[in-house]
Amino acid sequence: DCRLLRLKLDKKYLELFSLEGAKLKRRSSVSTGYNHWALNVSDKVQFCRRMLKNKVKAIKVERNNYYIYFIQDPDGNLIEIRDNKS
Repeated sequence: DCRLLRLKLDKKYLELFSLEGAKLKRRSSVSTGYNHWALNVSDKVQFCRRMLKNKVKAIKVERNNYYIYFIQDPDGNLIEIRDNKS
């Protein structure tokens, strides 16, 4: 079970999830599960190209015959990039 807090400003949304009663593990460099957030853009490929031009690390991961895109913030956190086509 989890609680959801949804924040909205104009057409921008931020959803925060809080796991109820979960015992959190210490964060490692390799993790799975509820550990990232996503940014929805109109075109994820173009967005990642623009990020690379601005010296932001962009990562393309193949999974089950399709690609998932991420950018990395200065602290090393991965942010999934999604688009309306996904």
